[in-house]
Amino acid sequence: MTKKNQIDGVIELSPETENNKFRITSKSEILNILQIVMKRNMLTALHFDHNNDFILTSILAIDTELRQMVVDFGEIEKFGRIALHANKVTLVTSQDQSKIQFTCTAIKKIKFQKRNAFCIDLPESLLRIKKRQYYHITKSTPKLLKCIIPLPNEQNSDITGITGITVHDISCGGITLTEQDSLVNLKCGATYKNCRITLPGIGVLNIAIRVKNTYKVTLENGLNCKHAGCEFINLPQEMLEMIRQYISRLKQEEIKQAISENRFKVDPEAVADRLLETVRELIRSKNRETKLSE
Repeated sequence: MTKKNQIDGVIELSPETENNKFRITSKSEILNILQIVMKRNMLTALHFDHNNDFILTSILAIDTELRQMVVDFGEIEKFGRIALHANKVTLVTSQDQSKIQFTCTAIKKIKFQKRNAFCIDLPESLLRIKKRQYYHITKSTPKLLKCIIPLPNEQNSDITGITGITVHDISCGGITLTEQDSLVNLKCGATYKNCRITLPGIGVLNIAIRVKNTYKVTLENGLNCKHAGCEFINLPQEMLEMIRQYISRLKQEEIKQAISENRFKVDPEAVADRLLETVRELIRSKNRETKLSE
């Protein structure tokens, strides 16, 4: 079982409300995405129930006829057994600069190539959040975002703005906050209104958020903190556009910096995959137009 700070934030769980916006239900497209993840041996996190930890794993094989996949059991037998008794498991990984997340309700233990493994049914749908719709805040980000949450003062009924809550990542569906003290004590299910996040050069988000999940993290300096995954509640369209603009600007700055430092590289295989995806979308659009004209 692995702690959250040991891997990149891209494999942390996303708010459930993003499902409708970025959910894929095409069986052929789901299969294509998972086959690429398997071929590239992408690191995958297997979350189970509401546990704060997860198992690091990878997809070992996919049976297209039985619509099942074989997933590595992990290094520690004990934690694998815990996952087997979970009501559901959620796997999170990445593919072509996109975050992939899907949930399964059936998981069993098998032997694969003389070692323990999980056998899981292929998902009926999956969540794919492209990087232009999701941004993981890193040390290289020009300015870390802060979320100001108004809370009632314990001594009186006045509202006091609590600052210093760092935004760990942001997407069109929600944010992950990093809390290093107990002033706010974000809890699952709690709703916070009139929150503010200043997007440099763009404007101020006035938002309402609901906490969907929390988990503890040990930082590199040994200090403990808490991450809280939050969903936006009734986010206005203009603020959604502000988030998209902010993420796009950060990605442009990141690419410019990589080029100036001679770190920018092009993955021909990834480009080819995206080209195929574009062609598929054009074909689907053409088919939809044909059906409408019939």
